[in-house]
Amino acid sequence: MRGMMVAAICLVVLAMSLQTLALENSELKDKLAVGVRDAAKDAGGERRQLKQHSQSGERGLGPHKAPPLSASARRPGLAPATDAAIVAFLNKVGMTWEDVKHEEALRWLGKGINDKDCKTIAHLIASGSLGNLRKLGLARNQIGDAGASALAGAIASGSLGALTVLVLSENQIGDAGMKALAGAIASGSLGSLEMLYLQANEIGDAGVSALTGAISSGLLGNLKVLDLGSNQIGDAGMNALAGAVASGSLPVLQNVDLSGNSGYAEPVEKALANRKRSVDFGEKADRSRRPGDGLSAV
Repeated sequence: MRGMMVAAICLVVLAMSLQTLALENSELKDKLAVGVRDAAKDAGGERRQLKQHSQSGERGLGPHKAPPLSASARRPGLAPATDAAIVAFLNKVGMTWEDVKHEEALRWLGKGINDKDCKTIAHLIASGSLGNLRKLGLARNQIGDAGASALAGAIASGSLGALTVLVLSENQIGDAGMKALAGAIASGSLGSLEMLYLQANEIGDAGVSALTGAISSGLLGNLKVLDLGSNQIGDAGMNALAGAVASGSLPVLQNVDLSGNSGYAEPVEKALANRKRSVDFGEKADRSRRPGDGLSAV
């Protein structure tokens, strides 16, 4: 009898222990469930923050998306830029989106801008986002033919019609890039341009011939300064440029720099002198009248 009582007591104790354990497990499950929900909530918030940060960047677009291309700019060779590409470019040049949109002069000199960056700049131009721009300085960068072609395609959209100064000195633009820029000029999209700086590139006779063909159309009638110094222009290119000047297609041209090229510049000098304008050709000219590299123009 006593043994049965002891056994019954043990069963009661065991049952109470199991009940307590079940209750603890239930509480533990509840706590775990709450913890999982909280963790998921925190993770969701972090994902939202990361998404917002990736869209805006330190100096990025904020709530803005990559501006869409205008109807006139939707042409082959003008691929849209992504938000990420625009944010990366803005960080590179140290500007915010709002700054870029409202600036009349962009001085991106020596920023390490390459052909890929030029595609982003081209998107911004073609979208019409830089409609206030009067001066664009891209000297001392790493722009080659592909970059110049991307810029030219965007300029041809007509979105920089108010541009007066374009500085592309000290890059790696060759004949292909110059031909593309000549095409932009021939489109009539740079009719307000007064100063064009292409010093210290790799432009040869073929590039200058394309340029003079565009000039002869009369679509650079406001050009006052043309800098082609320190390129690879020979006699053929000089003669082509002389013909363009003599044609009267550059009626207000005041300064030309052709120093540092292999070609004989006298034909251009004579053509411009006949129009009673000033010109500089390096060694024999008055250095005070040199157009320079355009850095002070932007």
